[in-house]
Amino acid sequence: MSVEIVMPRLGWTMDEGTLVEWLKKEGETVAVGEILFIVESDKAVNEVESFDGGILHIPDGAPGPGATVAVGTMLGYLLEPGEQAPVAAPSSTPSDEPPPQPALQSPPAAAPSRGGEPDPAHSRSSAESPLLKSARVKPAISPRARRLAGELGVDWTQLSGSGRSGRITEDDVRAASTTADSASEAVNGSSDEAAIERTRLSPVRRVIADRMSQSSRDNATVTLTAEIDATRMVELRGRCPAPKPGYTDVFVRLAALALADHPVLNASLDDGHVLLHRSIHVGIAVDTDAGLLVPVIRDADRKSLEKIREEAAALAARAREGQLRPDDLRGGTFTITNLGMHGVDAFTPIINPPQSAVLGIGRIAMRPVVRDGQVVARYTAILSLTFDHRLVDGGPAARFLAALREAAEALRP
Repeated sequence: MSVEIVMPRLGWTMDEGTLVEWLKKEGETVAVGEILFIVESDKAVNEVESFDGGILHIPDGAPGPGATVAVGTMLGYLLEPGEQAPVAAPSSTPSDEPPPQPALQSPPAAAPSRGGEPDPAHSRSSAESPLLKSARVKPAISPRARRLAGELGVDWTQLSGSGRSGRITEDDVRAASTTADSASEAVNGSSDEAAIERTRLSPVRRVIADRMSQSSRDNATVTLTAEIDATRMVELRGRCPAPKPGYTDVFVRLAALALADHPVLNASLDDGHVLLHRSIHVGIAVDTDAGLLVPVIRDADRKSLEKIREEAAALAARAREGQLRPDDLRGGTFTITNLGMHGVDAFTPIINPPQSAVLGIGRIAMRPVVRDGQVVARYTAILSLTFDHRLVDGGPAARFLAALREAAEALRP
């Protein structure tokens, strides 16, 4: 019996995905657990495994590489040897219910997607093939070129690609953007409109905007700041062998240990209930060309500084290359964001919902401080703790921040 292959839901907010490429060809045998195709979601590029074995059949008119389709859209079939392909293709309208015989290994949906209704942007007339009801097949485009098109506001579906097999490249997108800018300048002349650059929000930027709006709308935020003596931290890092841990790595370790003693900062609200998380999973904010991503270091309180450094470096690299897996972004219970390397002394970080707190790290710099009545030069940094006052009062938040400061100042080089 044939098994449908559908566009899986690979994240909490995923409503659609882009089929980057098939890793198996029409007619090839697929074994259970083999990587079948690659999907680009709003935050990551994901390899999708097969739950079932069979012979791959991609019907005529099915969404091809480069097509952006709704979750649940049928992409192909797995057939038994000698089995004929289905004559009539099923509807590709996305559904909140999983297919009766799922062919793909993908995480379950965290919440129904907009009542199970297909995105109007993907609907087409009934004269089209049922396979195209949720998306029109678009030209093939690389993930990086698609991301760049979103940033520059270029409609890449109207472009002709110069890459292999007509694939649209980043150069094609930049050329189209330059042409559009020149045309705009010719029309607008010296008017104020000529000085305005209009670009669409990229998929990642839209997710960031939604989550930040949710944080501002739903949380009662308060920010506490404290200046710490970071001299011992600088000395400790200086004596570590290469590759040296970053200051963010050190703060992940210290914050995780402090959270074990102050669990209310490692909590979240869920439908009127406070969830105190036993596990401490620390998210680290990573600045990428696509936008801010927050991959997660799991069980950070149980890991050494060296292990945290290794995991943080690997996560940051995958984030900047667009290779994060869905699990890399899930389950964070506390977040750390560091703007010190950009010369920022203090700032107000925004809580990553549904968490209850986020720690901002400012610039570590030599500053004058008073020690035993004398002004001396020491390395200091300003920490900014933003917390949700619905869950956490000022006293517990201040005690957590004090514990973090004491731990940093008590480090042994």
